[in-house]
Amino acid sequence: RIVPNRVLLSYVYTNRATVAADDDEMVDAWRSYRRASALVPEEAKNAFNRDALLHNLALSYLEEGEPSRAMRLLFAAARLGEGGGLSHKLRRLLIHTYDRLAELALEDGDLEELERIFVSANARLPHEPRVLELEASWIQKAAMGMADEGQVEEAISLLLRHVKGSPAREIFLHNCAVLAVSEANRLSNNDSHGRGEALLARTIQRLRGAQAHPETLAMLQAGLGNMYFAMERYSEAASTWRAVLTAGWDPSGAIRRNLFAALMNQTVRAYNAGDCRGANGFARQALDVDPSNAQALRIVARCGL
Repeated sequence: RIVPNRVLLSYVYTNRATVAADDDEMVDAWRSYRRASALVPEEAKNAFNRDALLHNLALSYLEEGEPSRAMRLLFAAARLGEGGGLSHKLRRLLIHTYDRLAELALEDGDLEELERIFVSANARLPHEPRVLELEASWIQKAAMGMADEGQVEEAISLLLRHVKGSPAREIFLHNCAVLAVSEANRLSNNDSHGRGEALLARTIQRLRGAQAHPETLAMLQAGLGNMYFAMERYSEAASTWRAVLTAGWDPSGAIRRNLFAALMNQTVRAYNAGDCRGANGFARQALDVDPSNAQALRIVARCGL
């Protein structure tokens, strides 16, 4: 039978690949199978051998601690358009390589490199769910590490840079709020109430801009109320906690108790200053929160008009 020259040439490359593989020359073997597959793309066995060798070769680079070399190899294969790009198996290996590179970047504390890795990953594998999951995981780890080192606002900024399109969007925004409230409490405990207030106010604005869930914003506002209360700015604390209750956020009932405390502090202040009308007004507001409170009832009885 007549065999086309391209098929005969593919046999030569296939035989060369076999010999190279027997000699453990995997790069030469892969190149030969690649050429055989290009000559006879309809021959599935050539493509299978090419991809199997490429997979094993890239995996060996990973195991030897050379993820960048594995990445270059996979990118070279993708540029050549082999198999319409990369097979599913090779795409998985490419994602695994990105994962390993991210791990190394975080170990080195190289935040810029970590972010560059995921810029590349999202550009080369757009809308790939596993890449988005990896990005969320590594960015979260990096942010928590920064927060542990006292870089809270930098950690919040990092999370916000990676919110768009992330499957962990709401988790990121929630964690921004948690970090800000925790840091504000630490500052307050160190008598830096004003710095805690400023941090929470900035974070509220940033998360509003990111269209965070109302409950996430309510958590920040509740923390802001705590700052006002610590600074004995009871009117502002009460107003802030009322807004939190209006948003429907009071998971443990603490916000109502705090609001009552702020109102009663204003009541006692007014009463001690001889402002019976003011004391009566604050006491009645406190009774709207806790209708059976004895102290508030006594003040209304004494100052009621």
